[in-house]
Amino acid sequence: MRKNIEALLKELDIPYRWIEHPPVFTVAESMQLIEGKRPIKNILLAEKGTERAILVVIAGEQRVDSKLIARELRTRKLQFAEADKLEQTLGVRPGAVSIFGLLYPGAKDVQVVIDKNLLAEPELGFHPMTTPPRYLYLAHRSSKFWNALATHTEC
Repeated sequence: MRKNIEALLKELDIPYRWIEHPPVFTVAESMQLIEGKRPIKNILLAEKGTERAILVVIAGEQRVDSKLIARELRTRKLQFAEADKLEQTLGVRPGAVSIFGLLYPGAKDVQVVIDKNLLAEPELGFHPMTTPPRYLYLAHRSSKFWNALATHTEC
């Protein structure tokens, strides 16, 4: 996956840097490693009764308001995607959702919702689904980045 990510970022001419870290399993743990940066939470939601999937990118300290997101997107009820949906769509297990799961073939129709406050940050760190554990920090403001990954909406 790392080679795919690096190839995409080089193709789009987006600066990035890798930071290796010990394994973390919660946002609280990650906040201790990335002092001065906002942790990111990526959550896949599924629209009840349809195949629609929405990847929500928010600040790590925030809670997902699925009712608000459903209202903004004019969808039916949204719920957290189940394990099989995560595997099919992003190629990951619960707890391992990453924006880079959008490079997985099953993710071609995933809509991305980004907390607009995150877009003011000079760079964001995402877990790039690689071993050893690391964060990939990149200058994300370029619409080239978001457009290359998926259709996105700011909320």
